[in-house]
Amino acid sequence: MGPSSIAITEDGKHAYVGFQLSDDVFKVSLEDMTIEAVADLSDHFPLQCYNIALDASERKLFVHSASRNELLVLDAWNMSLIHTIKNISTAGMSQSMLRSRYGPFLIIWDNGNTVKLVNTETYEVTSLTDQRIGFIQIEESRSDPDKWYVATQQGPEWVIGAYDYKTK
Repeated sequence: MGPSSIAITEDGKHAYVGFQLSDDVFKVSLEDMTIEAVADLSDHFPLQCYNIALDASERKLFVHSASRNELLVLDAWNMSLIHTIKNISTAGMSQSMLRSRYGPFLIIWDNGNTVKLVNTETYEVTSLTDQRIGFIQIEESRSDPDKWYVATQQGPEWVIGAYDYKTK
């Protein structure tokens, strides 16, 4: 099977690639397509890697294990495991975890009414719940740090709109 998740460095020199049916995550040089490092995550079998993201410093790689509801924190240089955050679920598809452009956070959702903000420096998890909305897709505003663009479903209708996550 092909890759199910990918994170690319800002300078475009490296890609981190995960596969749904593999317990390895690869660091690949995009210049010559060589594998520079591999994270063997077989201790977390089955991994089911649908979401990966680099932190803002690009020193840490966050790999979500869908089957175990864990967020694995890897050293992006040598791909060694440095921390595990438990009880983190995602929507079970790619693009349900993204790095915030407004601070050291990952934004993670699982199609329910709770979004989790994971501090990429302290690993603290903050849950934000809004009973009125089921988060299907989220994108941060490029101009307002409090605004997200959200897709949800209300009955048979899809609803897309702006959402202030601080005031709900």
